[in-house]
This record gives sequence, structure tokens and C-alpha cells, in this order.
Amino acid sequence: MEQPIAQTTRRVLHGAAVPAGEKLVSLFAPHTAIIRKGKPGRPTQCGRVLWLDEVEGGSSSRYQLLDGKPPEPEQLPRWLAGDRGRHSPANERYAAAQGVRQVVLPKPGAQSAKRIAHERQRWFRRGHDRRSGLEGRSSGLKRRHKLDRCRYHGDAGMERWVGWGIIAHDLRVIATATAR
Repeated sequence: MEQPIAQTTRRVLHGAAVPAGEKLVSLFAPHTAIIRKGKPGRPTQCGRVLWLDEVEGGSSSRYQLLDGKPPEPEQLPRWLAGDRGRHSPANERYAAAQGVRQVVLPKPGAQSAKRIAHERQRWFRRGHDRRSGLEGRSSGLKRRHKLDRCRYHGDAGMERWVGWGIIAHDLRVIATATAR
């Protein structure tokens, strides 16, 4: 109880900003982090960031619950795809410098003829389509396998909840592929 009282006193009485990393947002789940997603004006979310690796076919090969909201560049794979909000020349250069072979970050707004040609390459389009599929699968994990809200307590409970959800998802993917 001391930490929420101290952060409230600091913020309300003294007018000082409390960085997100120092805030306690839940007494029952102190590992919960503040997550800002989307455009300004969108509601702030609380929870954990799930890093999910997939193999071809849609089953998960690895998952990890990340602490807080770490910078995404630290998590770069060999293939990287993101939405238009992630595009910047600096992000593309950084990914290439880290060894990412295929960087699929569509550029928003007006594009030069060179950029249009770049984004029309087959590997770029396939990567963009694959990323779109990942969005649907992550949404399915949240809805179908209840990863939108953890019912267990603590770090170990959250790891268990997410692990069971991913196992259930993978069994469903395998069953669907087998039935075909």
C-alpha cells in the first residue's frame, strides 16, 4: 500500500509526473505494466506484452511474456513485418543492421515510384499478407483462448495461463490441418 500512496502523493499533491515504469497499477498483479498502443486519444491498456514466434502453418514455436513494455527493436527476428505505424527509414536501417533479411514495413501516405516498386516485390507482398494473418491469429488467441484477461495470479500464474492458451491454439491448428 505504501507505493500507491507515495505515487499518488507525488502526482496529486506535488504535481510531479510519475514515469510509467515506476507506477504500480494493480495491487493484485504488481507485474502488470502500462501499455500505450495505437494513436493518441486511444485508451491506455494494462497488462503484459506477449512475444509470439510462429512457424509456417500458424502454430506457435515459442512464446515469452516480456517485462513492462520493452523496445521492440531488441526483439528483432530474421523476418520482420509491421503495420504502417512502424515504418520509418531509421527502423528499416536498424533492422537491416541487426541482420533482418526481410523488412516488411509499409510506408504510409504518398510514396515515390521507387518505394512503390519496392513494396510491389513478391517477398514484400507475401510478408505483408503473412503479417495480416498474424493479426488475425493474435485476435483469435485473445478471443477464443481467453488471452485477453488472465484468471490466475502472479507471474507464474500468468505464464501458466498463456501457456495453456497457446497449447490449446496449437492443438486446434493441428486438428484443422489434419482434418484437411
